Amino acid sequence: SLASSLSDDLLAKATIEVVHLLQNKGLKPEMTRTNIQMIGAL
Repeated sequence: SLASSLSDDLLAKATIEVVHLLQNKGLKPEMTRTNIQMIGAL
């Protein structure tokens, strides 16, 4: 469905953004887990 496709696209973009943030700032593992949990909640 269109809704699931849109959701997958947003999830992919959010994941990429988090990865870039982690690479740029070298955040702690605790922050990584928090971001992953936030993405999973969307």
